[in-house]
Amino acid sequence: MRGTVWGLYFDAAADMLHEIEYNYKYCGIEVENRRKTKNEYSIKFKNGDYWRAARASESMRGLRANISYVDIRIDPRFVEEIIRPATYLPPYNAIRYFEAPCHCWPKEEEEDNELSNKLSENSVKLREELSLIKIADKWLEIL
Repeated sequence: MRGTVWGLYFDAAADMLHEIEYNYKYCGIEVENRRKTKNEYSIKFKNGDYWRAARASESMRGLRANISYVDIRIDPRFVEEIIRPATYLPPYNAIRYFEAPCHCWPKEEEEDNELSNKLSENSVKLREELSLIKIADKWLEIL
């Protein structure tokens, strides 16, 4: 499976990808290869899954993925014009939304408790999704 994390800012996408990496580790899936630079962050896991972080911009139109995690601050038109066509996992809706951690937001916005609670909920949901992916991978190995 290929996944892309789209952030309004690169730091937001990179932080969410770091959380995805943590969740894979929680499921017992190890990292095979990690590439992290100022403008690129990608991880390949031993089960074959490949994830990358991307800043939402027109130049990223060519990124293809089976699932996309999208920062909720990204313009819905951008999601429909750029991200949705690049995301394919029929017949499922392969786009999930996340809220970026507060330190990725512009400086004038303040952190609040509601955001922290939503991030915790997103983390739990992501762990559940990754455990389902792990189960599906095991079934594919059996078949």
